[in-house]
Amino acid sequence: MRAPDVVFRVAGEPPRRTAQAGRGAYAVGGRVRFYVRPEAREEEQRMAAEFRRQLPAGWEARRGAVRVAVELVYPATKKDALRGDELILHAVRPDVDNIVKGVLDALTRAGVWVDDGQVADLRVRKWRGNRPRWQVAVWFAVGGAEGAAADVADGLRRQGSAPL
Repeated sequence: MRAPDVVFRVAGEPPRRTAQAGRGAYAVGGRVRFYVRPEAREEEQRMAAEFRRQLPAGWEARRGAVRVAVELVYPATKKDALRGDELILHAVRPDVDNIVKGVLDALTRAGVWVDDGQVADLRVRKWRGNRPRWQVAVWFAVGGAEGAAADVADGLRRQGSAPL
């Protein structure tokens, strides 16, 4: 697999606020209105500012299919008894599906891509370790839709699975 087009590395604890916790709804005149709570909006803005800071000079939001890999390392507990940079899978809350929505929204806000609907391949892994940190790697498809399909299929083959 080729190197990512852009990688964002963030020291410190990964986001914990989930997309579900940061959003709400209310009814007005029989219609449901959705909103984002101020705390969730502020966290998304902080992430977007960090992503913008790490973008290469002159970067413009891109179109086309995207592959994204998110690695989240949450603080280890005393019970984990980890040494050095050792990691173990983090199989408790926060849920990755809810965390990653906020990360993708922040990448959109930062201008990495035009819309997070472009994400065609997404991998998220959650760990515990002695050095909390997180990173997001982004690959843009080479060669349009056919290139995106080939990129995704190549990634699946390397992971030991094949496209449906």
